[in-house]
Amino acid sequence: MLIFAVAMSDNTKNTRIFIAHAPEDEGSLSTLLAHLEVLLEQYSLDIWHTKKLLGGDQYEDIIQDQLKNADIALLMISSDFMASEDYVKLKAQLQQQPNTKVIPVLLRPYAWEDDSFLKIRQPLPSSKQAITGSSTKNQEEAYVEIVGALKKILKNEIEGTKTPIVTQPKSRRIFWAIIVGTLFLIGGVFLSQIKNNTSKSVKQLSFSELPF
Repeated sequence: MLIFAVAMSDNTKNTRIFIAHAPEDEGSLSTLLAHLEVLLEQYSLDIWHTKKLLGGDQYEDIIQDQLKNADIALLMISSDFMASEDYVKLKAQLQQQPNTKVIPVLLRPYAWEDDSFLKIRQPLPSSKQAITGSSTKNQEEAYVEIVGALKKILKNEIEGTKTPIVTQPKSRRIFWAIIVGTLFLIGGVFLSQIKNNTSKSVKQLSFSELPF
């Protein structure tokens, strides 16, 4: 049975990150979550994992619901993960969710490029080298790269929710300024002419009504 974790953002868009891994890779998940702490602070992410399930919870129903609402799915690739029956179910559901961004995280060496579902996706680390097959220093750098990639995605999503400010080109603004100014000028002359004509009419009427 695979173990999953879901990160839910408290911002307006409520970004959800679904993380799946094999039980054998729980230590690597803990390391990843430690690196994600900086994102938890910046984006107010709330991490959920299967250890929070209570007795009597419908495991499969909850996992399917969490995956259905996920914006991003992180798949921690290893031989144990890929050989599991749960991965088959997970892949089948994700194939029906084109809007969920799937990111393979190359945790342990595996021929992931032979998997039709994974080979069309850009994995992390970008070097395509398994994290655990590297030196301790390179492993830490790989986790930092994952955090950076997620940060970029989250930032783009937040920027995408902002309403763009539509402005007119400078030449068009000048054109309309001239038009409006001209209309005000014409209106002023017209009103002045009406005022003068009205004043003359009043004077003529007053003189005609005099008793002589």
